[in-house]
Amino acid sequence: MAITNKSIKLLWSNAAGICSFSDCTEKLSVEQAAGVAPYTLGEMAHIKGNKPGSNRYDQSQSNTERDSYENLILLCPTHHTLIDKEEN
Repeated sequence: MAITNKSIKLLWSNAAGICSFSDCTEKLSVEQAAGVAPYTLGEMAHIKGNKPGSNRYDQSQSNTERDSYENLILLCPTHHTLIDKEEN
């Protein structure tokens, strides 16, 4: 199952373009400047891992649940890397 457009829109609108990591205020989009088109920095991450072996993977979760809005979070690149780096 893939993440739906509806889930993507909900994720971005409810995050208001700000990283959802606790106390982070990083903006997830860059306005047009000096001839450079606007672009996004935000990264969608799974709260419970999306494949076996990934951090927080839950084998009891269905594929539909795994890619649902309720299992997604919008993060800046720094915090996405932090939460998904290999656990010790």
